[in-house]
Amino acid sequence: MVFGCSLYVCLILWAYLTEHLANLHGAHPVHLLWALLFLKLYQCEEANAAMCSCSVRTFRKWVWIVVNALASLDLVSLMSVTCYVALTCDAHYCCYYLRFNLGIGT
Repeated sequence: MVFGCSLYVCLILWAYLTEHLANLHGAHPVHLLWALLFLKLYQCEEANAAMCSCSVRTFRKWVWIVVNALASLDLVSLMSVTCYVALTCDAHYCCYYLRFNLGIGT
């Protein structure tokens, strides 16, 4: 899992992005992978751009477009997660649930 999630989760995220957001004109699936790499490693832009074989300016442009698009998606209801956490007494299990069942994190 180089990008912090499975191929299946990447495909679902890309489908959501292209279906629900019109401001991704010109974006390609590789830009989603760049954004996921940025979110997972959180390195300086120069290092990430070198890993992605692009300029820093191009990397910054597409990463922030996709990160903002991901942030605007309504994939998980905060209310349902809050209710689930309130009913669960084991915090470790709750983190496991959020990571693997909802595809958040690695």
